[in-house]
Amino acid sequence: MNRTKSIITAGTFTGLVLLTILALGSGVLQASSSEPAIMPVTAEIAPSATGNVELEQALQEWQSYSAELEQTVQTLQARDLAYQQQLEAANQTITQLEGQVNSANRSLYQEAESHEHEEHEHGEHDD
Repeated sequence: MNRTKSIITAGTFTGLVLLTILALGSGVLQASSSEPAIMPVTAEIAPSATGNVELEQALQEWQSYSAELEQTVQTLQARDLAYQQQLEAANQTITQLEGQVNSANRSLYQEAESHEHEEHEHGEHDD
């Protein structure tokens, strides 16, 4: 079974490469070379009926796999966005709590200083 899948996959990739070359044409190859392009003679091999069916099946499997990957990417992007929003909310909460703690500490410090200052003033008068 694995050998059959490997053969189908190899055939699919070969077909995709051939389709890409045919779609792009030889103009791309000629544009990259300063010498005149020599067109190779290729013999066309007529695929068997089972080859077409296997190729179409492999192509459908590939398209299905591609659609699954796109869905996975979209899901991951949505999760990433949700995590970023949660992190922003958590950072805002931390900033607010730090501000509250700092203001509470500041007021406690000011109270302690004022009590200390009052004690020094009262202490000087008792002498």
